[in-house]
Amino acid sequence: MSGPGGSSRTESLQGAPAGDYVPPWSWPLPPVPAVTRHFIPPPEPWQSGHRGVDLAVGPGNDVLSPADGVVTFVGMVAGRPVLSIGHEGGLVSSFEPVKSTLTKGAQVERGQKVGTPAGPPHCPFACIHWGVRRDGKYVNPLNYVTDRRPSVLLPLPGGLR
Repeated sequence: MSGPGGSSRTESLQGAPAGDYVPPWSWPLPPVPAVTRHFIPPPEPWQSGHRGVDLAVGPGNDVLSPADGVVTFVGMVAGRPVLSIGHEGGLVSSFEPVKSTLTKGAQVERGQKVGTPAGPPHCPFACIHWGVRRDGKYVNPLNYVTDRRPSVLLPLPGGLR
């Protein structure tokens, strides 16, 4: 899939983390989904942007909790079913359109099924929108599931020739 500007960025996000890095959260769709639209923060909080990422939904996908938490909202927003989960550190993850049988206050664990993708669609194809807020401000969800540490160049064995 193409990212903003037509370039493909999905491939770099789908590999397993390098080395012994373990991300703090797990992906909310198994296996690692294609990111079809990336996080684009608005220039100002009241302006337009894309306050999350869109993830391609495969056949039979369930939505999983990315981390331990407590359900803070289950209901309709702008005609779409939404599920929100509060996590440690002032983090809240939200998913739409996602239908869930859970109720507000339910405890969930990382990797637990919390819902299923539902309509009406957020994208012109099967996807869910995943947003994350830290202390009320939207942040990039990919920061919690991908290795975002700086790259380190190692010397070549035998040096340069």
